[in-house]
Amino acid sequence: MSPKISVCIPTYNGEAFLENCLKSVLSQTFQDIEVVIADDRSKDRTLEIARHFAETDKRIKVYRNPVNCGPTNNFNWCLYLAQGEWVKFIFQDDLMASPDFLERMISQVDDAIGIACCRRQYVFDPGVDEGLMRWFKEKLKQWDDVYPGQTKISAREVCRAALDVFPMNLFGEPSALLLKRDLIREYGMFNTNFIHSTDAELSLRIASNRGLVFISDSPVIIHYHAKSTSSHNATHRRYSRDVLDHLVLLHEINFHPVFDRMREEARNGHPPVDLLGKFSYEVRMARAKAGEDPVCQEQLRKMERLYPAIRLCAGRVKIFSTALNKVFGKVGLINAKPIRYY
Repeated sequence: MSPKISVCIPTYNGEAFLENCLKSVLSQTFQDIEVVIADDRSKDRTLEIARHFAETDKRIKVYRNPVNCGPTNNFNWCLYLAQGEWVKFIFQDDLMASPDFLERMISQVDDAIGIACCRRQYVFDPGVDEGLMRWFKEKLKQWDDVYPGQTKISAREVCRAALDVFPMNLFGEPSALLLKRDLIREYGMFNTNFIHSTDAELSLRIASNRGLVFISDSPVIIHYHAKSTSSHNATHRRYSRDVLDHLVLLHEINFHPVFDRMREEARNGHPPVDLLGKFSYEVRMARAKAGEDPVCQEQLRKMERLYPAIRLCAGRVKIFSTALNKVFGKVGLINAKPIRYY
């Protein structure tokens, strides 16, 4: 019989944190779980630690990737391996804040919605980028900042909030998410073309159609340290994170059939949102910010190959935006072939 929840832990060089993460999972009062650990060819003791815990608890299943496939592919591998009705990610450096964390979450979810996220508490180690810490402390918004006291958020409300705060990620890191595994078959896996925003895009892809349950009384602890994925992205891959990720997300919202509700909300909202205009502007900014940097230029060319609308838009910003508004502003892209993210 399949477990109720698959707790998925994608790992890579996490020996300093994995033990505490696993202890927070295994101490949960909700016991109907499996723990799926997918190790991406760690070079430290991560795999050894995982296997040691698996020897003492049969709910733990440890897999080692045949090659290093990178974070997003490893997320998707976790989804493929999961057997539970619900999937709960927890990253190797994060913690479930209390022993009743899973019990509280699973008791408040709605099967008809199928996706929930909880409040996040952030812990920063010395050495984390100061600008990143300042942004989290001063500017970050969570769902209860947008809809105070509201637990169930409709698909339309999700669309409106996402448009209002774009490109901020209201859902948070995968460690904050709980979703029905069946939704992965319907909406696809994580999009591997993102550097940092793959979790935000998947959450938005689902919640903009299904709505969302926000659970404020069961927080997850998100641990940022100098070697964490998000901290690394902030320090070494700013162009991909701050420019190309936003551009690709706008591309998907503008052209992918799964975001038809968001486009409708953008057109009919008060005030309306010019998504195509935003996309055209981001294309222009992406080219300007790449400048003469050969690495950034190659990253942009890669995205242009993957998403031809970026290339078509370049140099013809106003014409492109006006033409597409006329063509797609009313009918959308309902008949376009959906892209599957795996």
